[in-house]
Formats: sequence, structure tokens, C-alpha cells
Amino acid sequence: MLYNDAYIPLLGADLHPQALGRPVREIWPDLWNLTGPFVEQVMVYGRSIRRDDMQMVLERNGYPEECYFTFSYSPILGADGTAGGVFTIVTETTGKLLAERRLRLVRTLGAVSATQAGTMADTCRAMLDVMAGTRQSVPFAVALLREDADGRPHGVGAYGLAADAWSLGMSTDGFDDEAAIAANA
Repeated sequence: MLYNDAYIPLLGADLHPQALGRPVREIWPDLWNLTGPFVEQVMVYGRSIRRDDMQMVLERNGYPEECYFTFSYSPILGADGTAGGVFTIVTETTGKLLAERRLRLVRTLGAVSATQAGTMADTCRAMLDVMAGTRQSVPFAVALLREDADGRPHGVGAYGLAADAWSLGMSTDGFDDEAAIAANA
């Protein structure tokens, strides 16, 4: 690997500067099953490849990250006309794609109408249904309401967690449909 300064954030603190001059398959061994065939196609057939917003999970800052990239692989031709290397242009598009996904979620949540849903609890459940459909952005959620005079919250819905895992010591007696909550866990 030879790379410029703009590529350093993509590598993260764990891989730079150790990656410089080392084979790509050593730097990104867990991604080689995705990228290796692209490199092979460019090297064997001399054809360029482009992918837009391809999802990859990278371990680059000590934890796995959901990332997206637009990239192209092009042959570096030798004097004999065969591919002697691969020139790669990479742009990380993670921020753009996550922002778009989250904005879609906010728009959909904004379309939930309290007047159409019925009660406040029904509105909370409708919003939980929307969020449960986007677990990449919101892997779990709990809806609590304070309707009683004593101001104690009670659960009206949840997903992504077992009913007993989220309650924070509260009773689940307030749930109108505990079976539905457990099914969404």
C-alpha cells in the first residue's frame, strides 16, 4: 500500500503508519474476501471497477464500524501492457449515507399523527413501529409515559430488548400487550 494523507483517516490510528508499504491483504485481512476479487479482476483482465456506496465493516479504531465507500480500481500498466499494480481511488461516504438514513427516519416519525393514532400510548407504539423498521439506526427503544398523578412512568412499548432487560427496576404492569413487546425483543 502506498497512500496519501487523505487516506490516513480511513485507516484510523490503529493502522497508520504501519500500513505504508505493506500488502493490502495484511492491512485489511477481514475485507480481503470483498476486495480481493476486485484486485484480481483488475490484475488478470486489466479492467477497471467502480462501486458506489459499498458497505463494509472496518475494524480501524479498536471497534467494528459500519462504513460506506465509493471507489474505483484501475490497472497500472507496465511497459508490456499488462497490469503491474492497481490504482485505487476511495471516498468514504459513511457520513452522507448515515445522515440520509437518519433523515428518512425523522421524516417518517414526523408523519406519525397523534390524532390518527389515538391515545398517547398508541402514538408511542406507532413511533416504536417506525423505529423498529430501522434497526440499523435505532437498534432498540423503550417508550415510557407518565400519565398517573404520582408521576411514575409506565412502559407502553419496546423493541430490541427483552422485557425484563430494559425496565430499570420498574414493573412492566403498565404494558398493554406484554406479548407484543416480548415478540419485538
